[in-house]
Amino acid sequence: PGDRCAYCSKTLEQLDNPLKRCMGCSIVLYCSKTCQRSAWRNHRPFCHSPSASSEVDPAAYRSLGFASLMDLSMSLKEWARIHDYAFGVIMQITLYLNGGVESNFASPRAAVIHAEIRVRNDADMSPASLFRFKGVEVVGKDERHYLSSKWDYLEQSRARRTEEVRRSGSDQTFVGSLPAVFILHVEDIGTITAHHAFPIYRPQSHDLDESTRLAFLDLMHLCGAGITAGFSYHRPSRPMHAPEVYQWVLSAKKKWRPVQIKDWNWDINMGNTMAQHPDHYKSGLQPLMLWSTFRNL
Repeated sequence: PGDRCAYCSKTLEQLDNPLKRCMGCSIVLYCSKTCQRSAWRNHRPFCHSPSASSEVDPAAYRSLGFASLMDLSMSLKEWARIHDYAFGVIMQITLYLNGGVESNFASPRAAVIHAEIRVRNDADMSPASLFRFKGVEVVGKDERHYLSSKWDYLEQSRARRTEEVRRSGSDQTFVGSLPAVFILHVEDIGTITAHHAFPIYRPQSHDLDESTRLAFLDLMHLCGAGITAGFSYHRPSRPMHAPEVYQWVLSAKKKWRPVQIKDWNWDINMGNTMAQHPDHYKSGLQPLMLWSTFRNL
C-alpha cells in the first residue's frame, strides 16, 4: 500500500514534509509529532520499543505470513481503508434496517466489524485479500468494554472523518460519521483491533417494505462477497451509477496500487456469485437493480 500517516491517513502527495518512521518499531509512519503523540496510546502495545513489551510468541504471527505483530495490526487497518466504500454501504444499510439512522445517532453507538484472518502463504498476496468479512453489529458505547475504554480515540476518528466529508462538499443528507472497530481474533495471539469511521447519510425515503428489505440484505451480502474476493468498490464517478470496481496489483517497484477493472459487468461478474449461493440472496434482483434500489434510498 502507498505510504501514509498511521494516524491521520494523509499520503505523501497531501503533505509538505516527508513521513517519518517511529523510532521504536521502525515500521509505522507519521507526518508529525502531533499525530505520533495522538496515536501512541493505541500504538504502544505493538511497538517494539523498550518501553513496551509483548508476550506473543513471534512464531504465532510468522506462521500466518506476517513479519511482526505490528505488521498484522497495520495490515488490518489498511484492509479496512481499502474497503471503505463497501463497508460504508454495509453500515448505511445496517442502520437503516435496525431502527433507522436518526435513532442510531440519538446516543453514542459504534459499529463492530468482525474479520477473519487468511494465512499469507504468498508474499505477493494482495492487501485487499488478507482478511474475510464475517459480520457487523451496531452497539451502544457501554455495551462493549473495548468500546467504552477506547471511546476517546473513536471520537477522534469520527471527528476526523466528519471534517473530511464536510471539506469535500458533502450534500445536505450527511448526518455524521459512525465510529467503528474492526475486531480480529487470532489463535495464540489474541485480539487485534483497528479503528475507523464511516459517513452516514439521511435516507430520502422512510418506506421499508419487504422487497426493499430483502434487496438491502442482498446488497450487504454482495458487498461482503466483493470484500472477501479482494475487489475494492469505489464511489461511482457518475451519479446514479453502480460503484467502480478495482483490483490491487503489485507494481514493478513492489508497491500495491488499485487498478480499475474497465470491463466489469455487475450482472455477469457478481450475478454468477449470486447464482452459486442462492441461500444468501432472496430478493430475486440482479446486482444492478440492487444498486439502483440503494441509490433510491
